[in-house]
Amino acid sequence: KTSHENSDANRQSGRSSNFDEQDIHRERMQFMKSRERTMYLDRMWQLLEDPESSMKAQVYEKFMVSLITVSFFLALLQAIDTPFWGGLPASIVDLGIDFIFTVEIGIRFAVCPNRRSFLYSMYNIIDMISLLPLGLRLYLGIITPDRDQCMVACSVLVGSQPILRLMKMLRRFQQFHLLLKAFKLAFEAMPIMLFIYGLLMLTFTALLYVVEPRDNVESFFHAWWLAIVTMTTLGYGDTIPKGDAGKVIVGCCIFASSLYMSIPLGIIGN
Repeated sequence: KTSHENSDANRQSGRSSNFDEQDIHRERMQFMKSRERTMYLDRMWQLLEDPESSMKAQVYEKFMVSLITVSFFLALLQAIDTPFWGGLPASIVDLGIDFIFTVEIGIRFAVCPNRRSFLYSMYNIIDMISLLPLGLRLYLGIITPDRDQCMVACSVLVGSQPILRLMKMLRRFQQFHLLLKAFKLAFEAMPIMLFIYGLLMLTFTALLYVVEPRDNVESFFHAWWLAIVTMTTLGYGDTIPKGDAGKVIVGCCIFASSLYMSIPLGIIGN
């Protein structure tokens, strides 16, 4: 009886050891597959995000830049008054380009390491917004009707498509974040700069209102308009100073505003 019990125990321990080895082998295979999948997703993400990561990434980057450039000019050709590129061929080409852009943003989302940060990225938001004309095109039909038949919808489609496609090029400029940082630094000092700019504007407005004759500057708001177009260096010419004092004040206004407007430009340049 004891020998039978020992043999049964040995068989059970052998079976359990076999089961343990199979479980370990299965877990090891799952881990290897998961690791290979993670490495594949990382390589795909590097290919899409970093043009310098490999030769394939460089080829992909050049292809997307060329495609965006061609799609932009094709959209412009359809926006002119008498487009010579339209009808069914143009609609098919546009649908094909929009399909490529849709597949690209879908792949980016699928291989992104962090989905939440993906949705908050400015470049990805631009890419998703650029797909809105595709829905409008499908709503209007494969062949876009004449603008006389759908005034608002066709105008939105024709007008927004070149802008949205050109905005997709922002992702391809590697130093664009430096410009954004420069604007951010300029905006930190913007409240006080706007306050001083408004103070200068009101000062020159009051001086022009005092020295200019009423047949030339009829009201304070008229003088304010003259100060605005002078300080912004637009100079519409609808109102000009007639007196010598007014000309001196306008000259000082041009000189002071030009120097003052160079301050934020200098910050951005640095």
